[in-house]
Amino acid sequence: MFMHAGLRPLWPVMAFVPWLILGVGLLLHAAAQRLRQPLALRSRSSQLSVMAVLGLGLLAAARVVMADSPAPESRTCEVGTAQEAASLADRLYAKGEYQRAGECYRAAGDLVHANLAFLQAAGPAGEDTARELKAQKDAAKALFASVGQAFRKSH
Repeated sequence: MFMHAGLRPLWPVMAFVPWLILGVGLLLHAAAQRLRQPLALRSRSSQLSVMAVLGLGLLAAARVVMADSPAPESRTCEVGTAQEAASLADRLYAKGEYQRAGECYRAAGDLVHANLAFLQAAGPAGEDTARELKAQKDAAKALFASVGQAFRKSH
């Protein structure tokens, strides 16, 4: 779906990263200096500013740590012509490999059959999810019932 644009130049990274490291270092140095002051000499606003700087730093670090990994690239149909892609898609659809069949239908230019194959591929995952959700709902009901019974018992 998304094609790789090739190598990208590294000059933005090389120009930005040293300044980022310097800025983070200076912020941490300033925060450490503030933390070294005796507590009696610090004002309430300086304590709040140190906590705000540390909080923002931790929030920024959490955003980087929790970032999503890049999505795996979708495979395309490995055939040469549209006719070969359509015949391979028909065989894959008959075998039940709907995701790959949809990719081959898309490569052949048959978007209607591609959409139908992708819908078939999404169906089983949806049924499995519904089953798991029902099991979780039943487990939650049992948990709430046991907690309710524990509160009703006389101590």
